Amino acid sequence: MNVLVGTTYFGRNFSVMVFMDSFSGQVLYYQYVTHKANALYEQGIELIKFNNISIQSIICDDRKGLFKLFPAVPFQMCQFHQSQIIMRYLTQKPKLETAIELRSLLLQLIKIDRLSLKNGM
Repeated sequence: MNVLVGTTYFGRNFSVMVFMDSFSGQVLYYQYVTHKANALYEQGIELIKFNNISIQSIICDDRKGLFKLFPAVPFQMCQFHQSQIIMRYLTQKPKLETAIELRSLLLQLIKIDRLSLKNGM
């Protein structure tokens, strides 16, 4: 099972951390949290494993230290957070040709689906 992990904030001190199967969309575990902490991610993954669910990979935000928490499981940063990091370094209207090309590729990547990527866009 590929596990997607995301946290949505509803105000400053209330959020929901959700662990979901990427294929079926089934919620495997959720918890109400006041902040993100690596220990909360670890707790969620351990509870999923405790229910005899085999984890093939984890897709999550760019939280520091998560890669080290699960060294035996492939870990990937979600596409949204990847694109946000790149956009931090680019302007909305880049001037350099390489920055223009990078922004164009990024915007294409956001819109691409699995089949298109498999077939070479």
